[in-house]
Amino acid sequence: MLLLAIVFARRRGPGESMARLFDGLAPHLPLFFVPAAVGIVASVKLLSQAWVHIAVAIALGTAVTIATTGWVAQALLRSTMEWRHRD
Repeated sequence: MLLLAIVFARRRGPGESMARLFDGLAPHLPLFFVPAAVGIVASVKLLSQAWVHIAVAIALGTAVTIATTGWVAQALLRSTMEWRHRD
């Protein structure tokens, strides 16, 4: 994903062929959610026993992700500002 973002940034967006590819794949992307939904339905008993642990793990994972994203954004902004002040 990072490589794709770098390529798009350098080219100022996806090329025409990439846009056509995405337009062809986009209608089928919801199929990636089918295995997850089947797993949830198949594991209802286990999920009902461990829902507190799962909820805590999701909450902590979300908090860590938000904090890490904020920290990286601040570091990138700080380095960008330092780079601009050098000129």
